[in-house]
Amino acid sequence: MKYPEILFKDIYWTFWEPAFQDKDAFQEAFKNYHKSIGYKGKFPPIKWNEVCINAPKVILQYVIFPKTENDEIDEPQVELIADNGQSFTPKELLFKMHNAICGALVNEDHHYFEGLTYSTDQDPNYKGFPVYFVDLGS
Repeated sequence: MKYPEILFKDIYWTFWEPAFQDKDAFQEAFKNYHKSIGYKGKFPPIKWNEVCINAPKVILQYVIFPKTENDEIDEPQVELIADNGQSFTPKELLFKMHNAICGALVNEDHHYFEGLTYSTDQDPNYKGFPVYFVDLGS
């Protein structure tokens, strides 16, 4: 199946925010964050309720950089399951992504979201589900 190569490239967020209880609260915080950073004077045009990934499960991988020279790079991954069992909207994907990884990045230098980059759907470990790399910046 064909999946988008890049998602949310001009969307910014910080994983220092706490987990959210519902998608609407997350969406409102997301909008407020963009206003607070002065993003070109307007909110990015996200189609919150349209399908962005047509798959029932998405695997996200990200990097936690070492804090000392004795530490190793950590490359955790999370699996997100679509509520409808078929696909993800930006609202659901961003909400679930944030809640799944915010705790791991709360004290990290690289905690700013800079998009998702498609990796593969051919890895037999993931049974054909798309794998995306979470692009993080500092």
